[in-house]
Amino acid sequence: MQRYQYSEMLPDAGDNADLERVVNLPETAPEIAVAAAAYDAVMADPNLDPSENSTHFFADGIPVPNWAQPPAVLAVKIDKVNFYRNVK
Repeated sequence: MQRYQYSEMLPDAGDNADLERVVNLPETAPEIAVAAAAYDAVMADPNLDPSENSTHFFADGIPVPNWAQPPAVLAVKIDKVNFYRNVK
């Protein structure tokens, strides 16, 4: 575990308020239904992987990590998140 590897686990993470908001959503909230549907889809088809078998990721808002250099391969970019595989 390195700092910024999983920002949500940092006590000073700027997005903790958003995480707390999600945790406190009622089970009937539309966001819960969307998340549950995504979970169900992946569980029904393990080959469904929008990250294209990535093992690492980072958002555009931080400097490119050292591990993102070749031989690492940018598998896919989804919105502002970069997903990599073949990370050594």
